[in-house]
Amino acid sequence: MYDLDVVLDLNVDVYPVSAGDKLSVCIASTINLDGKPMPVGDPGQQVYDTSVGKRATLADSYDYVAFGKVFKYKDAAKDGKVKAEVYASFGGLLMQMSGDPKQLDELDVDQSVYLLIRKV
Repeated sequence: MYDLDVVLDLNVDVYPVSAGDKLSVCIASTINLDGKPMPVGDPGQQVYDTSVGKRATLADSYDYVAFGKVFKYKDAAKDGKVKAEVYASFGGLLMQMSGDPKQLDELDVDQSVYLLIRKV
């Protein structure tokens, strides 16, 4: 479990949430259970994998899945502590994560990521 602050723009018409709901949120570079990267097209962008839906993936354990890209990473100081801020866009829906840089250092600008959410 990580100590991160997350601000997420979520389409509640597609995935309804209410104040007080507890959510499990996962950010992953692939939804393949074996950790293999998703197929890549030109120029280096992931492409739709037609075998998804015919095999088990990480998405099977979540209610909501979005595909997006990290577009900004910056270090910031807050309350005298060094924090990292990572921004990602999922088809125009935005997310900001801030916390310990060690917890966010695997995310890079222009990296494709999956956002997976389920209610707990």
